[in-house]
Amino acid sequence: MAEYTPTRDFKMGGGEGRSYARLLIEELKPFIDATYRTLVDSTNTALGGSSLGGLITLHIGLEHPEIFGKLAVMSPSLWWNHRSILTLVANKKISTLPRIWLDMGTAEGARHLRDTDQLYSLLIQRGWKRGVDVTYLRDQDAAHDEVAWSNRLGSVLRYLFPTA
Repeated sequence: MAEYTPTRDFKMGGGEGRSYARLLIEELKPFIDATYRTLVDSTNTALGGSSLGGLITLHIGLEHPEIFGKLAVMSPSLWWNHRSILTLVANKKISTLPRIWLDMGTAEGARHLRDTDQLYSLLIQRGWKRGVDVTYLRDQDAAHDEVAWSNRLGSVLRYLFPTA
């Protein structure tokens, strides 16, 4: 939980997301790019996660769009630290808009759907274009679990990496 949370919550702790971002940016991505034949630019580099992984993906992607140009934000735990990620999205100066897949299952709860609807609206207000820079799927009857996320993964990859 510590590394997947961008801010420290008074009751739950966490807030070590910068360390996780540093690991990805300074160690893991350079290793992968040096070891494998990759396209290293941001338009070909994606980051993704679900639940707290979706939360930290959104945070890292907005902080480092020059590295991660595509984000898979699946069932993000927007509730973390009193929904502080929504404040970041509303106030962050963003010069480059990463392409974002956003989703939430309708069986994940009304509060989580409202938060995700609000995030989607904020992204549109901040300049993301529906279907171009961001897409949002409310997955009917899908729960907050690996089965639901794996069922959506094909659509995520097709959206983030469309064929010509």
